[in-house]
Amino acid sequence: MPAIHAQRLATLHDVMKHYENGGIDRPSRSPLMMPIELADQERDDLVAFMDTLTGTNQETRARP
Repeated sequence: MPAIHAQRLATLHDVMKHYENGGIDRPSRSPLMMPIELADQERDDLVAFMDTLTGTNQETRARP
């Protein structure tokens, strides 16, 4: 399952590592986005939790 913009990251583990490093350094990045350190088990636990989340894709439209 490709994830994130333009499918640059292939797995949720890749996405987690991306954000653990603080994301992309650019002017629009939120000051709240800071690097964090996760142990392998913590990352695995977060990914396992995210894998349990389900839902349906719903089309959204701007209201007139």
